[in-house]
Amino acid sequence: MGKRKKNEGNTPSCSTGFTVIYFRVDSNNAISAGHVMRCLAIAEALRLRGAPCAFLCADAESNELIESNGFKCIVLDGNWRNLAVEVPQLLELLRNDPNPVLLIDTYSVDSDYVARLHKDAKVCYLGSKPLVAPELSLLVNYSTKIDVPFYERTYGATSTKLCLGPSYAPLRKEFVARDVPASSEVKSVLITTGNTDNEGFANTLLTKALASKSLSSVRFRVVVGPLFQRADQLEMAYGSHARVDLLFNATDMSPIMRNADLAVSACGTTLYELAACGVPTVGFSLVPEQTESGGSLSELGVIEYAGAAYEDLDGCAGRIVSSLEQLAVDMEKRCSMSKEFHKLSDGRGCDKISDELMLLCEN
Repeated sequence: MGKRKKNEGNTPSCSTGFTVIYFRVDSNNAISAGHVMRCLAIAEALRLRGAPCAFLCADAESNELIESNGFKCIVLDGNWRNLAVEVPQLLELLRNDPNPVLLIDTYSVDSDYVARLHKDAKVCYLGSKPLVAPELSLLVNYSTKIDVPFYERTYGATSTKLCLGPSYAPLRKEFVARDVPASSEVKSVLITTGNTDNEGFANTLLTKALASKSLSSVRFRVVVGPLFQRADQLEMAYGSHARVDLLFNATDMSPIMRNADLAVSACGTTLYELAACGVPTVGFSLVPEQTESGGSLSELGVIEYAGAAYEDLDGCAGRIVSSLEQLAVDMEKRCSMSKEFHKLSDGRGCDKISDELMLLCEN
C-alpha cells in the first residue's frame, strides 16, 4: 500500500501553458491495477506533448504506483463505490484551473456525477459501461464488441467525441506493434491475472497445469502484481518449484510477453498488450466487467475463452488447462491466433487518445 499523502490544496501548476489533465481513477484489491496502468500510459503520452497531468484517487492505494511514474496523486478521501461524496471537493479543485480536463476511468461513474462536474471541466470517460451522459466531451471504449445503436442513440445529437474500437486500446509505448511470429514449440506459458487475485486463482490454475502430463515440459511464468492478496501463499507453494517462475512486481512486460509461447490472461487491458505482441492467449474473466470482452474476443476467434473464474474457480482453471493442452500440439492454430490477435491493436491507442485530449485543452 502506498504512503498516505493528503491533498493540501496544491494543484499541479500549468507552467507549460497547457491546462491540467486530471485522471480520476482507482485501484485496490477490488479494482484491477490495469485501470491505473492504462491511465498512466495515456499520461506518459501527454507528458511527451508537454501537457501537465495529475491523478485523483478515492484513497491512497495507488499512490506508490502513480508517483513512481513521476505523476502527482491527489487523495480525495472518498469512497470509490460512491463518487457522489467526493463531488464538492473535486469541484473546488477543478475551479482552481481555468480550463480543466477530467478523464474518468472507474466502474462507479454515473450520469449524475458527470452532470455535476461538466460545468467546471471538460469531462471524458474511458470504459465500456453503457453510460448515458450527453455532457461528456469525449468517450473512449476500446472493446471489440461495441453497441453502435446505443452510441448513436445516446450521443448522435451531442458534441461528444466518440473513440470506439480496439485501435484506441491505451497501451504503453513498448507495445507499439511489430510482427512477432508464433513459436514452433510451446516451452513457456505466461500467466497474468491483472495485478490482483483475491480468490487465489493463480494457485488453483498452477496446481492443475503442473499436474497435466501433456504440459510436463512447459515452464509457467506467473506475474504477481502489487495488489495480490495471497502472494505469500503462492510463493510458499511454488516459489522453489523447478517449472515455475514467480515474477513479482514486473514493470517491463513487453519482453516478458514476447518471450512467451502461450499466455493465460484475465480479459482486461493486458489482453490488448498480448495482442500487440502476437501471443496466442487463453482468456478468462476475473470480474463480471471482463465477461463481455472475453466473449467477444472468443467470437472473433482471436483467443480461447475459458469463462468466468469468479463464478467457478476450479472449472475455469480446468478449461484453461484443456485449452493449453490443445494449443500446445496445434501449431497451425497458434499461428492463426497470433496473426489475427496481432491485428487487433497497433499499440498506438495512447497517441490517438492524447491527440483528442490535447484538442480539448486548446479549445
